[in-house]
Amino acid sequence: MNDFDYISIIIIYILILCIIVLTKIIDIRKSKRKIKMIDFLDFYYILIFFITPILCLIQIRNGTMSTYQRNLFMTTDARYFLIVLLLAIIGYIFIHLGYRIKIIGKGIKNIDVKNKKFFMVSVLLMCIGTGALLLWTKAYGMPWDIFPYASQIRSGVVEIYNPFTFVKPFCYFSVIATYNFIIIWESKKWKLNFSVSLCLAISIFSSIIFLIANDGRMLMLIYVLVPLIYFLLKRKRKIPIVKLAIISILMLLIVGNIDKFTYLIRNHEKSTRETNDSISSIIVDEFSYTYSNSVNFLYMKEKGIIQGFTELNDLYNIIFSWIPERFTPDNVVTLFERNTSYYDNASGTLPTDLITASLYKFGYIGIFIIPVLVGILIRILDEYFQKNTDSFNQMFFILVSIYLPLRLVAYYDLSNILFGCFYIIISYILVIMSNKNRGGKIENECTIED
Repeated sequence: MNDFDYISIIIIYILILCIIVLTKIIDIRKSKRKIKMIDFLDFYYILIFFITPILCLIQIRNGTMSTYQRNLFMTTDARYFLIVLLLAIIGYIFIHLGYRIKIIGKGIKNIDVKNKKFFMVSVLLMCIGTGALLLWTKAYGMPWDIFPYASQIRSGVVEIYNPFTFVKPFCYFSVIATYNFIIIWESKKWKLNFSVSLCLAISIFSSIIFLIANDGRMLMLIYVLVPLIYFLLKRKRKIPIVKLAIISILMLLIVGNIDKFTYLIRNHEKSTRETNDSISSIIVDEFSYTYSNSVNFLYMKEKGIIQGFTELNDLYNIIFSWIPERFTPDNVVTLFERNTSYYDNASGTLPTDLITASLYKFGYIGIFIIPVLVGILIRILDEYFQKNTDSFNQMFFILVSIYLPLRLVAYYDLSNILFGCFYIIISYILVIMSNKNRGGKIENECTIED
């Protein structure tokens, strides 16, 4: 592309971005409604499929993009960049068409967080999470002795043999336990209670050890954001746009700098790696792969490099999503792994975003199918959590709203999402089963809103 092409596409992106953002702000200000999960999804979608491409195009044109990220683009043909913009617009429209399908149903009765059973389930989750952490880190010595190996663990190549690797997913239960004990402590009007305080301290300790050892920036951020936004939106869930905007900017800054903090803890010295701490560079560093993914898919599809669709293979992967890796067949290849296989210069795994995953699954028709299904799913969850307003469900609403839309938009792979939601689903089921005031069956019907 020449300068005129870059500038033209950037201007078109900016115009579309302004229209979408202004429409969203007007809708929120006029309706004065409570915050919904679709608002989180829209934020991620706008950030990843409109803001990120603008910043990528500017950096490519100015020559400020890192060599690695620039080399991920297999072509700079303007046609592909314009088609990706069109696909992003279509995806956004069809998500909201799917969201207009209203799900009417009965939810469960509110969870009594002051009930002894809720405390016992929280203790169980704490024990599972802490016990799994101790087993998982046993091969390294003390729990914190695993820190120097965090980067290797994240890449999947570890020198030390660990027979208890399969218990790693259970470490996440400490995260849920943390939130539960915060809720319990809040229900007691923050009165000092030794048992609750001790359990909360253990849960926080286990969670922090695990998050640092797992070396996942997003999960670390989510762990802090959930209770923060929970108290910000307490009870009424009204949308304080200015506060959320400030939190969003701070969130991006933290994501870009959290590696420095974890590196210092793991290695007891400052990282010597040079990084650009500007917000635009942080966004490009974190999400530019979503833009190169879509551009490259169109290029490879036209060149005949990619053939066939992956939906049947994805369904096969879902069956094994909760089974330990050592027991899964060798022919289980995730969408992430398939996408990465097309890159000779990839460092680690390159996830598939919503648009690229839709193309992999059904071709061009996928950009109509998958976004509609995503919109329907988000509407179902929104309807469900609006009917259940107790503290536990409010906290879970924030957790699911921060986590799931991000995975759907930026890291779309159903088997991977199901695996990532393992601790959330199981924890929620355990709490619901322990709730003695359970409601009846959920009866649903579908209608289309005007």
